[in-house]
Amino acid sequence: MTIDEKTRSILTDKLKFTSEQVHKLENNAGLLARTLNLLSMARRSTQQPEIRKFVQVQLTRIKQTLDTSPYVNNRLLLKARAEYYTFQRS
Repeated sequence: MTIDEKTRSILTDKLKFTSEQVHKLENNAGLLARTLNLLSMARRSTQQPEIRKFVQVQLTRIKQTLDTSPYVNNRLLLKARAEYYTFQRS
């Protein structure tokens, strides 16, 4: 799912997401939905500092999750598994 330009600019300019993180976010529907919900929560509660702090912490966790994604080298892992199991059958 692609992110519209307004949301993309908010993520990259204000929240300091990198372009790689935004790309990974587009490919992960669960994290994308969570991020968009947090952004709408922050827009609705401009006067409540507790909610703003909660949103900041959650967005930081999302950024960390995107940086430590276990599927970074997914193709390499699939190739290694295929070679291993092919070798075992021989």
